[in-house]
Amino acid sequence: MAGDSDSKTVFVAVGLCLVCSMVVSVLAVVLRPIQAEQRELFRKQSILDAAGIWRDGADANKLFGRVREIKLDLEDHIEMDGDASDPKYDRAKSLRDEDLHVVLEQADDPAGLKKLEKNVIIYEVSNDDDEGESQTTRLVLPIRGRGLWSTLYGFIAVDVGNGLGPESVTVVGITYYKHGETPGLGGEVENPLWKDKWPGKKVYDEDWKVVVEVAKNAPQDSPTQVDAISGATLTSNGVTNMLQFWLGKKGFGPYVRQIADGS
Repeated sequence: MAGDSDSKTVFVAVGLCLVCSMVVSVLAVVLRPIQAEQRELFRKQSILDAAGIWRDGADANKLFGRVREIKLDLEDHIEMDGDASDPKYDRAKSLRDEDLHVVLEQADDPAGLKKLEKNVIIYEVSNDDDEGESQTTRLVLPIRGRGLWSTLYGFIAVDVGNGLGPESVTVVGITYYKHGETPGLGGEVENPLWKDKWPGKKVYDEDWKVVVEVAKNAPQDSPTQVDAISGATLTSNGVTNMLQFWLGKKGFGPYVRQIADGS
């Protein structure tokens, strides 16, 4: 009798496991398109947030109609044609394929990237006035770099100044959408109060040197500095380092300069 009881228990357990695994598999297949759609919406919201035009409850797809994707060759800093779904524009794939990235020398790598993709997608956001006329152009640039515990991924948006030169280029906004920094410390890069300190900061000096930075006890009215996050020195330094790289000569600096100089 005990043997029959044990057999039935095993049979029920195995059957239950099979049913559960089938349910999980079906749900995974059914939910995959929904998950992909949500990831895409989150990407658009992050870009719009950096550009300063996202509002909670807004229609991200509708607002994204103001955004033009630019396929950029990071080696020659020129716009490219072709399909944005090409694997060479996928950052993760590019960093695994030695033909699609370059290895950075330590002296040229303040952000701790080690590898730099050869091609990337950036975003141009039209800033329409009340009459619908396109005014100052905003560029939203993907950035990443080492913090204390993790690599931080985000976007920074800059106002290119419409041909008025380097000192007219200012920060519109910054946002981080992925990181593993300590909540309440380095994780404060997500805090809206800290993000609100960035708009209007000057990016370059007259010689196109990157001057925007995070600094301890930075004055609120500083034209180039944002106050560091309390208790998160290494994360704050990481933000400065990644901006130095991505807004500099090895990153998007030459392309931003083309646009800001009106060339």
